[in-house]
Amino acid sequence: MTGKQLQTTPAHLGELGKSKGPRLDLTFGWFGHSIRVNPGAGELELIDFMTKAGKLEVPDDDAGLARSAEAMEVTLDFLHRQIHPDDWDVFWDVAKTNRQSTMDLMEIAMQIVEAVGGFPTTPPSDSRAGRRATRQKSKAGSSSAGTPSLTSQALEMLRGRPDLQEMVLQAHEEREAAG
Repeated sequence: MTGKQLQTTPAHLGELGKSKGPRLDLTFGWFGHSIRVNPGAGELELIDFMTKAGKLEVPDDDAGLARSAEAMEVTLDFLHRQIHPDDWDVFWDVAKTNRQSTMDLMEIAMQIVEAVGGFPTTPPSDSRAGRRATRQKSKAGSSSAGTPSLTSQALEMLRGRPDLQEMVLQAHEEREAAG
């Protein structure tokens, strides 16, 4: 074939999306209140959260406060996506009234992700699936002394989900490699 290119029509793979059907209306008890789960809640919001959190650096310097605020904003956005919009104000007011911590609220969000996604709520055995890598120590000043890093907090929240823990570790490694 000189000078002419053969034109081909791309092959169509067919419809690849599979409907999961209607989502059940889920609620949970919250200090005497019934709170609805956001119908859009689920694993994809967790992936968004982990991607955003994986890009954050929380240095222990003057920029640290701004970065910490950014980390809190990412966390709050993830939590907000798990709670029904009409119930958010009640959920948030009750959380403040009952002095809930960020970790308490993230536990709620992770329980919602597990319930919506049908994931097991019990931790797996001590043998972890996937590779196990030795980590280098973080650079000095990367986090406050005694304060768990975002990576370790994320790994703790994702216990029982080695696939998502692996994503967190990969994002951490990429961040460390980038300097």
